[in-house]
Amino acid sequence: MNDPKPIASRPQTKKAPFGALFAALLLSMAAPTMANAKDVIGIINGYDCATQGLKCPADRLDPHVALERDFVVQQAAGSYILIPNVPRDVKVRHVLQRVRVTGDMDPKYDTMKADKLAVYDKKSDTFETVWSPQLEEKARQEQKERILQRDVGN
Repeated sequence: MNDPKPIASRPQTKKAPFGALFAALLLSMAAPTMANAKDVIGIINGYDCATQGLKCPADRLDPHVALERDFVVQQAAGSYILIPNVPRDVKVRHVLQRVRVTGDMDPKYDTMKADKLAVYDKKSDTFETVWSPQLEEKARQEQKERILQRDVGN
């Protein structure tokens, strides 16, 4: 009987670790959308108005404020930045005011993950911080404490 010929083995190639390839893939996908830290100065304007190139509402008491879905920071040249992580009520409170928003910019979507929102004070000629995630958390904690104190007092 003829002995079968041994099956030729495949040449061994050096394999890159899977983790390193996966990490490189993730970095290459994230590179175009990496955020850029930036300050943006403009006024808080209604989103619908900004998309039409208008400055509205007419004033802070204008009933149209209630109809706006969201608010943006509109710059002097007419471009605008969405700041989705800032609560709508904070933006409404400062509509038509000059603000400086600091955070990470995503130029692909013209959005910013805000780290703080500061409102311009004419008297002191400075921007005063009115919102940040830290201030929001502090306000939540204070509210919880007030509720607990009220409930314990009853």
